[in-house]
Amino acid sequence: MDYVFASCDSAYLLEYGDSFINSVIKAGHKPRIHVVNPTTAAHTYMAEHLNCLWTAQNNAPDDRTFYSVARFLIVPTLLKENPDDRYMILDIDCVVNKKLTFPDESVGLFFRDPDSANPGNDWEREGMNIAAGIVYIGQGGLPFIKNVAAKIQASYMTVGNLWFTDQVMLYRESLEWEGNIYNFSDSYICWDFDRTDVHISTAKGALKRDKRYLELKKSYES
Repeated sequence: MDYVFASCDSAYLLEYGDSFINSVIKAGHKPRIHVVNPTTAAHTYMAEHLNCLWTAQNNAPDDRTFYSVARFLIVPTLLKENPDDRYMILDIDCVVNKKLTFPDESVGLFFRDPDSANPGNDWEREGMNIAAGIVYIGQGGLPFIKNVAAKIQASYMTVGNLWFTDQVMLYRESLEWEGNIYNFSDSYICWDFDRTDVHISTAKGALKRDKRYLELKKSYES
């Protein structure tokens, strides 16, 4: 089974769940969401949206960095249960505009020039080699994502939850990975609405208040 997957806390689920789920379904895919520390309202939402496959995690760290890495920690477990599944891992605030192409490669990443994102230090510069808003794990990709999860957990034990941990560990594993990696481009996903023909649109920071993003998001809300 092919899934378009996201992970989030309860607040983000209630804010972005409708636009994510509905846009994924309209594009012809199956949505799957992992909810971290679900509240009563989140459980109610999940019960009312049976068109999405759900998993939940309780008693996790209530920390924005953990919420950002949780998707990469749970996917290895999901793949162990069903090794033939393929996962297009996105941010919950993404809107899928049209049918996605699941690559033939076992792994897909969005590489970028780190200096174009104005890193503040060497840790950020290393992480900014990867945009973690889209990660593909296909058949044969379990060792890759399992190693990423192990690197994230080891980093947490040694230096704690640092922002950019997911991106740093994805990048480090990409350097060690011996298989081919599909390279997503800005013609596939766009964060700033400079392109309108992309498969996936999303917004970060102040752009979450941009009229274009809000109108797109609203168009998929039930």
